[in-house]
Amino acid sequence: MRSRMRGVAGQPPARRIAIFGKLVMLGCLSLPVAAQAGPCEDGFKVAGNALSGPRFTATLTVSDLTPDSAVNQMRVLAPSEKLDVLTMDAVNGNMLMELPQSTTHRAIPFVFTATREGSGSRVELLAKFNKGSIVGEKAYRRDMCALLSRLRGGKAGIAVAKAPVAPSRPVKFDALALSQRLAAEARDKPAAIPLRYADKSFTISGKFDYAIQDGAEYRVAFDIPDPGKLLFTPGPGAAQFKVDIHCMMAKDQTAYALSLQNGERIRLTGKFLEYRHSRTTLYLDACRPEKS
Repeated sequence: MRSRMRGVAGQPPARRIAIFGKLVMLGCLSLPVAAQAGPCEDGFKVAGNALSGPRFTATLTVSDLTPDSAVNQMRVLAPSEKLDVLTMDAVNGNMLMELPQSTTHRAIPFVFTATREGSGSRVELLAKFNKGSIVGEKAYRRDMCALLSRLRGGKAGIAVAKAPVAPSRPVKFDALALSQRLAAEARDKPAAIPLRYADKSFTISGKFDYAIQDGAEYRVAFDIPDPGKLLFTPGPGAAQFKVDIHCMMAKDQTAYALSLQNGERIRLTGKFLEYRHSRTTLYLDACRPEKS
């Protein structure tokens, strides 16, 4: 995708949604559509600016489509576009999606809504960019409208809405890198962390700190140094605290947990359990060791 996002105020250059745009175009080659993107592109709206944060809105009317079907179709389509579904209310026709944070940009939210209009529905996709972002409008207009044009009405749409969503593979992270990422997210919007990572699995590599019994299971903690003790300390714009990462071990992993020694390199895979902001700690569940 030709579009670029240029960072300002010290932000690095970024291609904010290049992968998203590419996948949307590929998807349009393989799936029949219920409506053309022309009316959507003609009505594409741009609001805000680099100081306040740009806002792009794409809208389309699809015949014989209900809000419930529209939201459930988007639930199926979103993972293929690298968009995470944070919340959805199919009955009332709304959904919050997010393009995950990367090394070049923070998470980008996309608000999807569907409203009854005649015998069909009016669907809307709103992209909300961070303050300080300069965004190329042309490519976003094309790609956001292309995504909306994949929604279908009637029986074809119902079939898509009922399709299962393939489970995602565990995301691999270095413990320190994940801690710093979570700290940045916790500083900006801690309430979004449980929504962002619910149902996600992680494979985390790092140093073992300690193991302790927690109910009927054992909890293993990664050794994550305080920001002030790092060789390269975080800059003034970064979070000045750490997020600890704890793994609740699977019930058959007690012997493994008790055999670990301080400073030993470990790699554990587990599923998101909860984030406690009062303790700035991420908890994973049913963790198991991975072979090096």
